[in-house]
Amino acid sequence: MARAARPLKLALWALCCAMARGAFEPVRELSSLNFNGVVSDPTSAVLVAFVAPWCPHSNSLRPSLDALGRHLSEGTNAVVAADVVVARCDATLEPDLASQYGVVGYPTLVWFPKGGGKPEPYRGAETTAAMAAWAEERAGLVGAAGYRPYREPAAAAVALTAGSFDAFVYDPRRLVGRCTRKRQRDDAPQRCT
Repeated sequence: MARAARPLKLALWALCCAMARGAFEPVRELSSLNFNGVVSDPTSAVLVAFVAPWCPHSNSLRPSLDALGRHLSEGTNAVVAADVVVARCDATLEPDLASQYGVVGYPTLVWFPKGGGKPEPYRGAETTAAMAAWAEERAGLVGAAGYRPYREPAAAAVALTAGSFDAFVYDPRRLVGRCTRKRQRDDAPQRCT
């Protein structure tokens, strides 16, 4: 009897180890080691965000990307949208991949269609709702039986006064723009535009 329980214990142990390593994260981390295998998989389309860890725009994109990945992998969507992968690639660690796909600013999102079609850059708003609508259309999920389109959670209204307006509008967590790799001089730091 104890011998029969051993495979179950091993399976549970392996599952716990996989979860601890982040195997079930909604957004896959890509590197040069696994990039080609993921984006050329004939069974799935991939939305890749090329990011830089020092870039505030890349950091502000992280929650939206995570929400999109969770949306596509939860409930009935996990079955219907199983062929859509959301991924992130640190372009500062993988400059060859970044230059291969025309990355000149951070973050840059690129759609790799199922079956290895031509990659397409994403040029929309960097919100979960906008990225979800775009990805759902590209993947053919719009109108698919059992698929729930992304709905932005209701936001609380913010009452602004003359005293709170500047603090709200110039809050660094509400960023608009892109970071570029251009430098004014060789010793100048990278800047946001």
